[in-house]
Amino acid sequence: MTYVLVERVDGGDRGQIVSFEVQKILNMLLSLGVEYIQNECNSVANHYRDLWSKRNPTDFMTEYGLQDVTYESGINELYPSFSLVEPCTIRLNVLNSRMNELGPQYSDKRDVAAGVLPDAMNPVLMIFLPTLEISGSTITWINYVPTFKSVITHEFLHLCGDVKTPEKEIVDGVIRHTKIGTEALERLERRKCI
Repeated sequence: MTYVLVERVDGGDRGQIVSFEVQKILNMLLSLGVEYIQNECNSVANHYRDLWSKRNPTDFMTEYGLQDVTYESGINELYPSFSLVEPCTIRLNVLNSRMNELGPQYSDKRDVAAGVLPDAMNPVLMIFLPTLEISGSTITWINYVPTFKSVITHEFLHLCGDVKTPEKEIVDGVIRHTKIGTEALERLERRKCI
């Protein structure tokens, strides 16, 4: 069973609201079961792989709001199959800084809402408060469409090992982790009535 450990919460009340919501989403995801999430992600990926293979590979995926992504690129993001591992501990840090402030290796990550420092069994999830708008208990990623829940779902797949390694070539993109992950979660939620 995975434990969510809150290591750091900056930003006073704003940080506490975000920390609470992240914990709620992570615990809901964990309650569904990592293996079920993996299987549903693979099912959704197979569906889109079949659907998109019938399209011209150089056409852009405009009907999905992806004006800069071709069907060929979208299909390539779906490989390899999801192979998730439930971590022992997810370490949560809510930071009152932007990712690009963590070091020069993140210089192009100014507007990232969340990031993961991978570790096979004890990964770190970082949430960056300056990229979020908080109104009551509603959290949105400034200048970006997906829900905060879809942002955490995207990062959850990374927390469970869906990251690029020397042995595994994975594209960290909006198709694989956001679209497929969110749709898989929605399917599981409908089945389990969460």
